[in-house]
Amino acid sequence: MERGAEGHNDDHSAPRPPAGARGGDEGPQLTLREMLVAALTAPSLFFFGFLALGSGALLFALRGPDVTAAALVADVELLARILPRLAAAALVAGLLRMLIPAAVVQKWVGRESGLRGLIAAAAAGMVTLGGPVTLFSMAAALRVSGADRGALVAYVSSWGVLGLSRILTWEIALLGGDFALLRFAVSLPLPILAGLLARALPAASRQSGDDRS
Repeated sequence: MERGAEGHNDDHSAPRPPAGARGGDEGPQLTLREMLVAALTAPSLFFFGFLALGSGALLFALRGPDVTAAALVADVELLARILPRLAAAALVAGLLRMLIPAAVVQKWVGRESGLRGLIAAAAAGMVTLGGPVTLFSMAAALRVSGADRGALVAYVSSWGVLGLSRILTWEIALLGGDFALLRFAVSLPLPILAGLLARALPAASRQSGDDRS
């Protein structure tokens, strides 16, 4: 009786994971604060920051202050055009992450999705509209929701090689339907092969979040 009571009490006193929490096998789910800290402390940010400063100093030394000021104005105008698109793409990616449960993402494009996951990711990349800002925001949302590296590689590769928006808008108009169809047909397996290769790489060289413990 005492052992039964103790077991009953242990069941009630044991902490339970919050609803929607992901298990250890599925990898950690980053919070918004963790994502911002990771973005602001990324080595690439410092690299490109130093590159921009060095380029500006070199331009100032070679061409003088007037040309440097004109370049800064052009950079600010470009940034003003890009930031709204970046914010909108990040918002859409965040909303999709909240609307689509992580379990669904892991089922379709997770590490256990197999060839089906690569095909699904390639199909999604094929129909993804917009430019790199939209694409990589969506890829980041899929990554933190549990997509594995192979599916992410297939998704990004498919957008770059098989993107229907560019084929319909530019390729057919400029190069003709016969060429566009031929290139599409011979390029069709490339995202799948890239995803398989990404999955075959040694675990130590992989950088996706699904390898974290």
